[in-house]
Amino acid sequence: MNRLVISSGWKNLSKLRTQRQILNAGIRFQSTNSKGNKQYYVDPDPQIGEYPNLPYIMNEERTPYGWWDRQMRRNFGETVHENDEILNMHANSVYEHPPWSTILKQWIAFLGIIGGGIYLMSFTIIERPAIPRHYPYEGLKVETAGYTPLTLQESIKKAMEEIEEK
Repeated sequence: MNRLVISSGWKNLSKLRTQRQILNAGIRFQSTNSKGNKQYYVDPDPQIGEYPNLPYIMNEERTPYGWWDRQMRRNFGETVHENDEILNMHANSVYEHPPWSTILKQWIAFLGIIGGGIYLMSFTIIERPAIPRHYPYEGLKVETAGYTPLTLQESIKKAMEEIEEK
């Protein structure tokens, strides 16, 4: 009877140990690897001394789940990175460049909408709000000292003729 209780106790203890390992593997600090061993990096900066050289990863790029502080994506007691003010959630966002196929699709859609709008507007005829003015004396020929108003094409022709005469 005692032997049965003791053996079942050891089985529970071994299960407890594996559960503890699972918990430790599930929640870990950034400076440890999946086995729980500390990772050490070659430190090119002599000014930080014994401070751990943590990987340069933006907090925004970390998974959003499983952190003690969900906003900053950190665990309680985790070593803060040397450049935390650059890497934390309040820093500038990480910009991911879209692939060229997406950019091309967006440009085609944009130009298609603009071109379609112009094409549809070409069918609408805007009516004049009033008829053109009619002036007496052949369009105020007397008041303008005998000069008739010229169109752009007529003024260009007149200027070209004056240049050729000189």
